Amino acid sequence: MRAYYSLEQLRHHLVRFYRILQKSKTVSKTHKRVVSEVLFMQYERDWFIETLPEVKKLVARSKAEGKAEGKAEGKAEGKAEGKAEGKTEGRSQGLQEAILILVQSRFPSLASLARRRVSRIHAPDQLDTLMQHLSVASDEEGARKLLRGMTV
Repeated sequence: MRAYYSLEQLRHHLVRFYRILQKSKTVSKTHKRVVSEVLFMQYERDWFIETLPEVKKLVARSKAEGKAEGKAEGKAEGKAEGKAEGKTEGRSQGLQEAILILVQSRFPSLASLARRRVSRIHAPDQLDTLMQHLSVASDEEGARKLLRGMTV
C-alpha cells in the first residue's frame, strides 16, 4: 500500500478503513482489537490517532475551552490587579494632597519644595512616613531637611 499510495492518500484510506472496522457488527471485538494493534504498530500510532476526525474535534474543543478559560482567568486577574493598583494610586494621591495641605498650613514658605518632592514619591508607605514626620517637625529647618530627604 505504501508503494502505491501517497502518504496523504494512505492516511485517508487507513482512517476510513479503521472507522468502517469500528462500526462493523460482523467483525468480532477480538479481531477488531488485533487489527487496531497492527494498524497502530505498522503506521505509527501518533499520526494515525491524530488524523481521526473524532480526535481532531476533541482537540479543537479542548483548545477552545482552554482558551476561554485562560481568557476568563486573565480577565479576573487583570481586574483584581487593576483594582489593587487603583487603590494604591488613590491612597498615594490622597497622602500627597494631605502633605501639601499640612506644609502649606504649617510652613508656607516650603510649599513649592513640598510640591516638587511629593510629586516624585508614589509609595504610600513613604508618603505616610513623610507626613508623620512633617506633622511633628518643630521648625521650618527640620521640615526642609525632611522634604530634601534628610532626617532630623
